[in-house]
Amino acid sequence: MGLLLILDLANAFNGFYCCFNALDFSNEIQEQSDKLKDNQHFIIDLQDVKRAFCSVKTKKSHGPDNIFHYIYNKSLLTQHVPATWKDAVVVSVPKSNCPRAVGDFRPVALTSVLMKIFEKLVRTEIVRQTEHI
Repeated sequence: MGLLLILDLANAFNGFYCCFNALDFSNEIQEQSDKLKDNQHFIIDLQDVKRAFCSVKTKKSHGPDNIFHYIYNKSLLTQHVPATWKDAVVVSVPKSNCPRAVGDFRPVALTSVLMKIFEKLVRTEIVRQTEHI
């Protein structure tokens, strides 16, 4: 495939995916953040971190490092998530066996494994603390 054709294809995907409007949830996020500040903070248990790492489905997964227990809890305490955890690479995946146009592809965001684990831990703890409500 020639360089010009690849650039044309990349520009076509960029134009197609950029046409979707991004919704702004910043006010709702701030409201929830304010509510959480008023409530009791929770701590992620080391066993939960190990369990979450063991559930990662990859042949190249290494054993969990106890440092993540500290990093995750520090993130919760400071209410700050490292910016690099929020980065994503968007790839185009064909919707059918024979795609003919950019609309025949769907964007898939490849995100940090650390962030996926962190989100899973936080979700589990929120569900655990709110299941009686």
